[in-house]
Amino acid sequence: MNRGASLSGFLFLFLCLCLPVSCSKKVSGISGQVLDGKGHPMSNVKVVALQEKPVGGYGKIETVTGRDGRFSLKGCYPEAGYKLLLHSESTDLRDVTVKSGAAGTETQLPSPVVFRFLSSPGGIITDTRTGLQWAMDSGMNMTWDQARQYAKRLRLGGFDDWRLPKRSELKALGKIDADFPITECCVWSSEAAEAKRAWVVDLYRSVEDTALISNNSYVALAVRPSK
Repeated sequence: MNRGASLSGFLFLFLCLCLPVSCSKKVSGISGQVLDGKGHPMSNVKVVALQEKPVGGYGKIETVTGRDGRFSLKGCYPEAGYKLLLHSESTDLRDVTVKSGAAGTETQLPSPVVFRFLSSPGGIITDTRTGLQWAMDSGMNMTWDQARQYAKRLRLGGFDDWRLPKRSELKALGKIDADFPITECCVWSSEAAEAKRAWVVDLYRSVEDTALISNNSYVALAVRPSK
């Protein structure tokens, strides 16, 4: 037998025994899609799969979403638990727990991962569902008149059309979480009520009530159209 051929065969056998992922192909995959608040695909979102009980060579797999917002993680250990970490420069960090399928199969996430709120440098948050842009909350409690002046004078991003939001715009934010950081639950709206009162919205409970305009217990959120 040719010595070179014998050595090549030995190396191939060694690699197959030590690196089953490359020889036996007994691996599985995980796939999914990332969308914004209007259902548009998001590209270049980084997806990292971390195996919950790491097995050598399978513990960490990375990819990014394509133009259609889809991603496919190859080389996962079959029937193993994974945590997917998804993020980009404009999103927060999102995690999804999933179990890979049997060898030779690809597990599809049951639903797309949706990033509704996208951040940009300077503290502007764009709601991709409504098209409105929001400034990070003022970080301090103030009266209604102070809140109106704060929004009117704001020049964040070089824009001069910031204003206090309507009640309907605040309630349309829906559930507030890490995607939309805010220090307080209750926010002044732009709408006045009777007897020196104005409307306040509790973002965590999505309810509204009136308060004296001299009350300094609420924060201001400024908003503007994105176009």
